Amino acid sequence: MNANQNVLEAVCTERIATRQGILQKLFAVWFDAFVYNQIWEDPRVDLQALRLNGNSRVLTISSGGCNALNYLIENPESITAVDLNRYHIYLLRLKLAALKFLPTHEDFFGFYGFGKDAKNVVNYHEYIAPNLSEETREFWKGNGFFGKLFYGERIAANLEINEQIPNNSAPVSMEWTVPFECAFLHVGVHNLPPDRAFELTDQLLDYTSKNPDNEKLHEIFALLDELPEVLIVLNHPVWDIEMIGGERHSALLKSFIAEHGKWIHAFEINGFRSWSENKTVIEMAETLGFPLVTGGDRHCCHTNTVINLTNAKTFAEFAEEIRVDKYSEVVLMPEYREPLNFRQIASIAQILKNYPELPVGRQRWFDRVHIDVEDDSGLRPLSDHWKGGGPQWLRWALRAVGVLRHKSVRPAFRLAMKRADAVPKQSKVLEQTLQIVSEPLSMES
Repeated sequence: MNANQNVLEAVCTERIATRQGILQKLFAVWFDAFVYNQIWEDPRVDLQALRLNGNSRVLTISSGGCNALNYLIENPESITAVDLNRYHIYLLRLKLAALKFLPTHEDFFGFYGFGKDAKNVVNYHEYIAPNLSEETREFWKGNGFFGKLFYGERIAANLEINEQIPNNSAPVSMEWTVPFECAFLHVGVHNLPPDRAFELTDQLLDYTSKNPDNEKLHEIFALLDELPEVLIVLNHPVWDIEMIGGERHSALLKSFIAEHGKWIHAFEINGFRSWSENKTVIEMAETLGFPLVTGGDRHCCHTNTVINLTNAKTFAEFAEEIRVDKYSEVVLMPEYREPLNFRQIASIAQILKNYPELPVGRQRWFDRVHIDVEDDSGLRPLSDHWKGGGPQWLRWALRAVGVLRHKSVRPAFRLAMKRADAVPKQSKVLEQTLQIVSEPLSMES
């Protein structure tokens, strides 16, 4: 019996259709991830009570590994750490390797105290990774800060679409996470040649996951820039997605543009970012002479709230407009005026909406969501378990989402919206390239 099954049997004692059953299942799923990356109990009390010595053999729950490591102070004969949650064991192994092989205490504190720092990536690959077991190294490659953050970008789906739709209509694109100084930025790389897509993507991800440096980054940007049909966009540049603080992010952004701006073809204004943030990007683009490209948005059923207008017949022609002519025409659609929180709730409502035009088995949201309740029947739609649409409390919560997205509630969201995020009727910035429309565009526009 594997650890996941043990957790499920220990935690899930109620039927999945009940409120308690749902909460238990959610906890079991959540527990198969990092729960305790640090333990706050005072190990000094443990040491006083346990009175460990050189003959002691300790069996302890791993959790974040803090207690197990503190017991080493007494130099016992052995310490065995166990945990139903395998993530905690991998974390303890990572901490042990960091303690043993990082050069200084400052490096160790920086690794665990600050986390998101380009130096930590270097230290991980140089000092820690070579001293991990293959199993642990593969885990961190695929699941940790060095994995999900860096290895999440994939272009296989683009290539699958290309089998049905020509590349000039459905370009191969990816969002590249670029480590820089103390944090990272996101760069959109659009219209990769399909026959080189995997090769180029591997180079980008290899840079992200290994010892990043400016010289190598220049080489990669130069390689991409040599491909005339490729478009390189600095995505949501003002967004402090790294959560390092606005002031530090601004300094980071300024440094990045000074160092690598010559390879960037455009800045992105993002349909799912606030007007105050996008306005800053627009003003920055005007000052520095960069065209604008639209992106982001709700990822649901509605069309984007920010779009580019172009006469280009292919994406390659559009890339030429941006790269060579340095020209773009951006339109903020009427929907962009709506408060961002309101649009986010509307997106959730679209996900949960019934779609009678879809085939049977796809019409209701709980037909479209599948779950494995570990009863040997594999993944099955929630509707197999919830004939009436789920517990009453959940149905009431979904009705509340429906109420919040109703147009009659919009004024409340507008009242809560910051004045700086209210989109003006006409823009005084980049008047030749930015339009803010109050009515939907006609097909002739």
